[in-house]
Amino acid sequence: IRNAWHISGGEGEAANSANRRVLVTRPDGSQVVQEITNDLGLRSDDKAGMINRLKSQGVDVSNIDLYGDASDNTRKSNKPKPNLQSNISSTIFSSPHNKNQSATNVRLSRPSTSGGSSSNVIPVANAGVQFIISKFKAAMKSRGANGFIGLQRKFRIMDDDGSKSLSLSEFKKALKEMNIEVSDIELRTLFDHFDSDHSGSIDFEEFIQGVRDPLTSRRLQLVETAYNILDTDGNGI
Repeated sequence: IRNAWHISGGEGEAANSANRRVLVTRPDGSQVVQEITNDLGLRSDDKAGMINRLKSQGVDVSNIDLYGDASDNTRKSNKPKPNLQSNISSTIFSSPHNKNQSATNVRLSRPSTSGGSSSNVIPVANAGVQFIISKFKAAMKSRGANGFIGLQRKFRIMDDDGSKSLSLSEFKKALKEMNIEVSDIELRTLFDHFDSDHSGSIDFEEFIQGVRDPLTSRRLQLVETAYNILDTDGNGI
């Protein structure tokens, strides 16, 4: 009902996800994702109108970046989306000295069989999602080595059925218990980005890989060395 009538607010599965969200730049240069609580009648390109609506909400705004409405999602749905696992494998095994490069790439880019659709591919993050991811990564880094490790452990504890996926409410609860300060709007935007098949759940391993910084060259070399040690017969499996 909230989505149909563009009524702001709600919790969990009942939360509004239809209202337009924009990346707001404040006069001091800081940025935040903000929902336009009354977006009825606004055109998708009416930047001035959106700024006026935000100001009427009491938002201190100097500029906005448009992103993430339903029409944007519709237009983007026909664009090719990169395979996350293929990108990871091509990065890890890009060394010219790896004699098993093609075999390992084939193995690592194979679709996951642990539940869900094999076509569930994470889309490229737009400016708004990238901002939220950077904010999330900063919160993780502030916790040191226990940041991502603790989050993975929390996700696994909540994964009662072993599906390696979390609903929106489980995802929200995990971040809350980790004391990660992300607004409801930012959390919903982040969840919707990784819920690329609109199933109402996200693969938490893909989420961790998606928000984590790439491995350093030294760590990539260590991964490659460890893999070659384990691959005793050299068949890439």
